[in-house]
Amino acid sequence: METGSAQIVSAAFTDQAEGLRLTSTADPVHFSPAEESILRVLLYFDIFSHPLTTEEIRQFSSERGLRDADIAKACTEGGLAHFVRVDRGYHFLSDAGPDLVSQRLAKARRARSLLRMARLMALVIQTCPFVRAVFLSGELSKGVASAGTDIDYVIVTAEHRLWIVRTLLIVFKKLVLLNSKKYFCINHIVTEDHLTVEDRNWYVACELLTLRPLTGHSQLDRILGANSWLRDAFPNASLPSIDTDARGLSSRSVGRDRTGWLARLDHRLLVFWQRVWTRRYRSFSEEAVRRQFRTTPHLSTAYGSNFFDAIRLAYLGRLGRFNLTDRFDMA
Repeated sequence: METGSAQIVSAAFTDQAEGLRLTSTADPVHFSPAEESILRVLLYFDIFSHPLTTEEIRQFSSERGLRDADIAKACTEGGLAHFVRVDRGYHFLSDAGPDLVSQRLAKARRARSLLRMARLMALVIQTCPFVRAVFLSGELSKGVASAGTDIDYVIVTAEHRLWIVRTLLIVFKKLVLLNSKKYFCINHIVTEDHLTVEDRNWYVACELLTLRPLTGHSQLDRILGANSWLRDAFPNASLPSIDTDARGLSSRSVGRDRTGWLARLDHRLLVFWQRVWTRRYRSFSEEAVRRQFRTTPHLSTAYGSNFFDAIRLAYLGRLGRFNLTDRFDMA
């Protein structure tokens, strides 16, 4: 959940400093595979104080064939009943903050009003040349919005045109939106010929599985199909049955001159933004710049804070309470 990353970073490191609020259990607790898979999901979303329905838990569970009824029973009658609370159909850890459900419902109401603005801005983004699809990510893609949240987008572009698109969108933001990113937060852009995600962890999986298409709806199956590892990690999620990474490329991509002046311009803009971010974030380590500001011909990310590591640490701490380890390599 990308939006509000500064708050996430702060909360995650506070959790570390305070021993994660979730102290280790006195005696080892033994869960069935289904219970453990449910617990892993709840522990992850606890980082964001985000209670879940049974349907949402099932989507992120690793236990194949798990049903909503199984989840409800496990959380109220099984070993999880000591650690999980249920309120108005939402499930969360029993030692979580007060009245999470009311908070989520309030965030949902706020999200509904922001969605109208998100759809409008997506249409603006879609008018940019070479844009193939616009997706909603971050908090809003989960149907919630904290106070002061940004609207985060994932954009798919034509190959060898990504940096032209990013530059045009930045110019629009600076000149028309007066550099405000509240309704126009472009953190992640990828080309349509490289949809497979390199990083495989809870955060990436959550963002992929909750992407909400605003334009270019057909690209969603291609993104999910290109990341076949999701099918193994989350067998209950609704995913395409075949790998669609190499299928169905837009006809506008066929026969494009990949060495023409537009391709050369795209490369020059890549180098330009790489230099800009290196100068702007001199206080960052070389590794931090590489991870937060990825500048390749096929991928552009721009994250002002390193909330990936904060989320990883917070999740590992929560898992440690139950002597569990992360199923993904989040390092």
